Amino acid sequence: MRTVLRGRVFSAYSVLRPVTARPWAPSWVPSPVVQVVLWSAGWVLMAAHKLARSRAAREYHRPFFNSPPPGWIGPVFTPRLDFPLAVDVNNSDAAPSSGGSGDLHDCKWEAIDFREEPERYLQTVLEYCFDGNVESDFVPQKNSKRSWYHAPWMSHGKKGREPFHGLTFEKPAKPGYLAEDQQSVAQTWAVAFYNERGATVFGKVWRNHHRPDLSSAVNFPRGSVSFKLIFSEATPSEVPFLKGSPVWKATVAKRLDLNKDPSRERVPRDLRLIQVDLAVRDQRAESTTGWVFGTFIYHCDVASRDPWRRLMPVSLMWGNDPWLTPGEYDKGARTRESWVSPKAIQTLPKSRGSFGWLGRGNGVVDNFKSSCISCHSTASYPKVDMLPPRGSDGRTTMEWFRNIKPGERFASSSSSMDYSLQLSVGLENYDQWHHRWIPSYKYLPFYHATTASLTKLNNTEVK
Repeated sequence: MRTVLRGRVFSAYSVLRPVTARPWAPSWVPSPVVQVVLWSAGWVLMAAHKLARSRAAREYHRPFFNSPPPGWIGPVFTPRLDFPLAVDVNNSDAAPSSGGSGDLHDCKWEAIDFREEPERYLQTVLEYCFDGNVESDFVPQKNSKRSWYHAPWMSHGKKGREPFHGLTFEKPAKPGYLAEDQQSVAQTWAVAFYNERGATVFGKVWRNHHRPDLSSAVNFPRGSVSFKLIFSEATPSEVPFLKGSPVWKATVAKRLDLNKDPSRERVPRDLRLIQVDLAVRDQRAESTTGWVFGTFIYHCDVASRDPWRRLMPVSLMWGNDPWLTPGEYDKGARTRESWVSPKAIQTLPKSRGSFGWLGRGNGVVDNFKSSCISCHSTASYPKVDMLPPRGSDGRTTMEWFRNIKPGERFASSSSSMDYSLQLSVGLENYDQWHHRWIPSYKYLPFYHATTASLTKLNNTEVK
């Protein structure tokens, strides 16, 4: 017992030393009173540590930001977070038991040249993403064909997940942004999914739910796929091409100020599918970014009995065209690393000349001053701005349109999250929660472990 107590005292003293600033001397023997104080402090800190771990794990699994409205008897969202730690991506005969999505024979798009047949490539990836998900209403736990997962730490804050489908708040559409007849601001909400190969990265980073592990570079393996369903508050009366679109009930912001975060108060409303985004880690794009991004728009004129498949290909891109400046564009130059559907361009209102900046690929709800790859290339921790500062000169603006290789940092002050904004946002949400609920975090053991990992990765001192 005496040995245990002595260990508690020494453990407490080693933790408290940064606070007391008392130098350790092996020959120093604490007085009985000091021993009792240190012993008590040790138990307090260990209890705080345990409580912090418990709270962090609970927040990690938190399904949504706001509770369902009173009287709601329908299903509620449950994230799938049982990430695999590894998948054999090279052995096509060794599909994992959880559903077979580790089999590279599943990657049928790899037989298609995305530069030569962008629409066929997009449709093939879309079918891979929708297979088993449409039938299960996009509940991964019910998909018996292949495994899909959500990103953790997406329920924190006013933009966090709503309780019906796990949708998170995204950039709203101003009047006239989606269609000429759009008269009101339309909220935008979305939910993303990762296949088994992509989920292994989340499994490694969040192996300990209370402490992210960034001791090694984030790099998604070949065959990683993510897709995102994007829903709009807009109605067919204002955006005619949304007629017949799949409708999801969701609790969205009751009030919305374009210059502020959505209000904390939520109300149930109907949202309509407007866009589907895809991202594929394709080794044939290694010379540019290592990724292929694509997007679809829902359109009522697409012939299909299934509303979920009334999707028109909009764009596909594998690079940022770093050479395409406003000056080159004015001279008649156009993108070489993006494909944009001429038919989809006709759906845009006259106030928008293109989906992405200078003709680059992007979606209908996305910021036309950016592009799919430009936005995702900023995925970092700590976070960096997704858009150039207002008033930036041409040279600064082009920093956001570089071809950044997988795992390469966007900024020297941050670590790359390899084009995964959900991984980046999740880590930022963890930080915000951590600083709010654990005021004495600098003196808790797991804080030092985390900062040591970041220091090693960033090669800079973390204070």
